[in-house]
Amino acid sequence: MPQSTTLITACEAHIRLDNDAGTPIDISGSSNAVEIGLAQDISAFYTMYRGRMPLRNSAREDGSVRMQAVYSVTANESIDLLTDWYFNHPNTRRTLSVYLPDYTIGSDAYSGEVLLESLSIPAVADDPNAIPVQATFLPSGAWTKATKAT
Repeated sequence: MPQSTTLITACEAHIRLDNDAGTPIDISGSSNAVEIGLAQDISAFYTMYRGRMPLRNSAREDGSVRMQAVYSVTANESIDLLTDWYFNHPNTRRTLSVYLPDYTIGSDAYSGEVLLESLSIPAVADDPNAIPVQATFLPSGAWTKATKAT
């Protein structure tokens, strides 16, 4: 099989998260990373005449989004939005959008309403590196993939 010539990188990926006013904020940052996990709930069942091998059916879809960002003290960066969400608006859904490979027309746009499941801030005193904050989001409703049109 020939090598692909249409591969993309995540160097210019865009991550946008609504603030408490519902305005999408670009929290991409050069040190951020995002992982979109998609899953299906698959069940197996056996029929009377073909009982040795199961038939499978997918009834539900689910997913999760994990994001890593560098701790920053600047307003409206990811840690500011995430801690405000956790402490001041814990039961609210926000729109999270991820654009690959970048925020231009034709890019893949993954988007949905999410809840903040967890936020990890590992502060290690003898580590001179930036603090890598980890956040996990769970979709509440449909998680979609579309092509950025505008």
